[in-house]
Amino acid sequence: MVPRIRVQTPPPPVKPRAQRGADTIRRAFNNGKSYDVGYRKPPKAGQFRRGASGNKNGRPRGAKNIATLLIEALREQVTVIENGSPRRMSKLELMFEQLADQGAGGDLRAVAMVLQRFDAAQNRVETERTDGLDESDQEVAQALITRIRNAPSEPSHD
Repeated sequence: MVPRIRVQTPPPPVKPRAQRGADTIRRAFNNGKSYDVGYRKPPKAGQFRRGASGNKNGRPRGAKNIATLLIEALREQVTVIENGSPRRMSKLELMFEQLADQGAGGDLRAVAMVLQRFDAAQNRVETERTDGLDESDQEVAQALITRIRNAPSEPSHD
């Protein structure tokens, strides 16, 4: 009797689960034409038809975003009775008046908020004024702004 030799081959390496289907491509047939199906290539039957999309109705006409709704709400006019007489003003104006009144009453958080917002607005205005200028013009503009800020409040008469 001849001894049988049995050769054992190692099993093929197992790919991680994420890579298993990535390199396998199926073929779908659409009207007799073959089409590769795989990652980011859905079967033709599952794709949107020409002229149709997944959002059939789309955004309705006149729909407003959050910024538009906020602006409209802040521009709304309200009647405020001030010193016994009615006065019309926007909600935004009323908010700023109340914030200024709180700051004048000693609320340090209100004072800090007003000063911070005012400084940010001033810086934004300055950058808008100096945009479009080259470096030397910006230096001159910045020097003028510094001189104006540091100018004495009343002129001296010598």
